[in-house]
This record gives sequence, structure tokens and C-alpha cells, in this order.
Amino acid sequence: MTEHKQTIQKLLVENALLKQSVLSWAKAVDEAAFNQHGEIFTDSVESAQEELATLTPETDRLLEDVRKEGVSRYAEHLKDMGQHGMAAQALDYVNPPVKIRKSKR
Repeated sequence: MTEHKQTIQKLLVENALLKQSVLSWAKAVDEAAFNQHGEIFTDSVESAQEELATLTPETDRLLEDVRKEGVSRYAEHLKDMGQHGMAAQALDYVNPPVKIRKSKR
């Protein structure tokens, strides 16, 4: 693996860990509110998810591309092993089939 790819991999891991930390903190805030008020709160988690989605769009796209590449490689390995059904399922994850809706007339 080249130094450039290693750096990208480290950045993607850091990004995922930071996001997980933020969501864990938000969940703890909601749980504290539940303990204090006796009602279920999800405001902090929802706000954190919305904010995180706007902060790192380029990294998120890169991470999605990396995931898709990994799944595609795994699907190729499955094909090589004769597991064509499993390979097709994996590829459906990468490229979900388009569902056609019937219009009501």
C-alpha cells in the first residue's frame, strides 16, 4: 500500500471514530435528559446526525467509495469461489436494484 493510500485510510478511520464519539456524546446527553425528566429524548442524537452530515460531505463520499470498492472486491472473490448468488447479493448492496413504482391511474 502506498504512503498516500495509508494516509487516506488513517484519515477515514479518524473521521469515523470522531463521528462515533460525537454520536456517543449526544446519546449520553439524551439519556441524562431521560433520567432527569422521565421522557425519551432523541433531540441531541438527531441534531448531531444532521450536523455531521453537513460537516464532512467529501470525506463521507470518499468513505462510501472505499466501502463500495471493498464490497465489489469481495463479490469478485465470491464469484471466483463459485458463490454467484452471494456475489450478486453483495453487488446489490453496492448498486441497489431500481424499483419501478406502478402509477395509479
